[in-house]
Order: sequence, then C-alpha cells, then structure tokens
Amino acid sequence: MNENLKTAKLVIFDMDGTILDSEPLHARAIQSVFKEFGIEMSVTEIMNRYVGWGDNNVYKDKPELHPKISRSEFIGKKDKIIEELVGEMTETDFKSLFAKDFFKFLDYLNESEIKTSLVSASERMTVDLFLKKAGIFDKFEFSLTRDEVFKTKPSPGCYLEAMRFLEAKSSETIIFEDSHHGVLSALGTGAKVFTMDFSLNDKQAFQSVENQQLQTNGNYSWLF
Repeated sequence: MNENLKTAKLVIFDMDGTILDSEPLHARAIQSVFKEFGIEMSVTEIMNRYVGWGDNNVYKDKPELHPKISRSEFIGKKDKIIEELVGEMTETDFKSLFAKDFFKFLDYLNESEIKTSLVSASERMTVDLFLKKAGIFDKFEFSLTRDEVFKTKPSPGCYLEAMRFLEAKSSETIIFEDSHHGVLSALGTGAKVFTMDFSLNDKQAFQSVENQQLQTNGNYSWLF
C-alpha cells in the first residue's frame, strides 16, 4: 500500500477535472445554449474562461442572457444537452475520458476497505448520469452535489459533511481536487490534498505546491 494511504480511512474525490476530463462536454453544452441566444464563443474560449465556474456563475457572467432566459432554464437546457451528448457515447468512449487507472484505484480502495466518497459542484443529475454511464455508481459509499449543500466550494462545508457522514477525521482523509476553489475547499478541512492536473505528463508529476498539497498528473497508478 502506498505510504499516503496507510493512515487513510476515507478518500474523497471531486468529479469534473479530477476523475474525468469532462470539461469539454460542459463547454460544448454551454456553447450550444449560448448560440441559441446569440452569443458566439468557441469551445476553447469557454473552457479558458469558465473551467471551475459553477453554472450559476456562468449565467451571471452573461447579463445579455437574463432578459431572455432564467437561470434555472439556462441550467436545464445545458443539462439536457450534456445528457444527450453522454447518451450518444459508448461506455468505452465515455470511460476513455477518465484518468488513467482511476477505475483500478477505485477497486483497490474498495478492496482495501477504505471508504470512498464523491463531492462535486455539479448537480445531482449530472453526477448520477456520469457515474452510471461509467458503471461506478455503486462504488462510492456517499456522494454530495451542489443540490444538497447550502455553501458550495470554496467553503469546506461540503467536504466536512462527507467526512462527518462517513465518520472520518481530517487526519484520516485524503481529498483529490483540481480547481482553485475546490482546492481551497479541501485544504480548509485540514485533510491531505492532492491536486490533479490532466495536462501534466509523468515527468512533471508530484510537484510540491505547499506543505499540505501535492500536485500530480491525471494518473492514479502511482498510489497502489
């Protein structure tokens, strides 16, 4: 067992950008809704501006949308498009979006009786859709989405709630995150934090960001 896991009783994962590179799916969905209401942005432009933003903040950022569509309607349209995009993918193609060896790592944690949880700023519909499509819905003992929390990231409350529910102390918990707000949320719990970055190659992995945080690439094989 990896040294980092020897004292771990709970491992918590963020979803988007941490266990799978889903940002292009979100960007394509946002682009489609924008286009319907006369806003032209490329997928690259949307990803550069909005990665790590919640849908509420994306909507706020485009006041020209407000007279034409409500926030809930905007999110509903975006969710519907994501559902269609994922529905068109085969399970194999969808699984290819996930980090290398994530599925093996998740099985390893389950077999080692280390509790697993998912805490995401995405809505429940999207989280359940992605987990079911990948066939891992039942591999997490607890999941929390923005639909169930009052304070989202960067507040540590969502991660602390998962730790409370699964009866784990911060010293017994490892959190995997990718976004700035998510990392702030995770660090606020006092748990050990790993920052995943799909853009890093193997030689760039394991950069020390600060005492509590280690930056690694989108590869989980080094942990088991």
